[in-house]
Amino acid sequence: MAIFVNQLGYQRHGEKRAVLPYDCDCFWLLDEAGEVCFEGETKRFGEDKASGERVTEADFSSFTNQGKYRVKTSRIIEDPAGEGGAWGIALL
Repeated sequence: MAIFVNQLGYQRHGEKRAVLPYDCDCFWLLDEAGEVCFEGETKRFGEDKASGERVTEADFSSFTNQGKYRVKTSRIIEDPAGEGGAWGIALL
């Protein structure tokens, strides 16, 4: 399942959100070792007019630790390589 994030990274003290094209209740930020660094509840946003998909927002603006992280949600099932989630989230 897709998770849409800013692929350039996020400013440490700026707004940080991921958009999920499905409903789920919660999300986690995991560091490169797979440890949970942050968890939060998602906010249902409704239907995206451009895609027609129901979208949910994961806001992690309060998380300010610099590093590389991935977002994992309650709807993602681990793949065989153990990579479930979206990689490439860098807090600059």
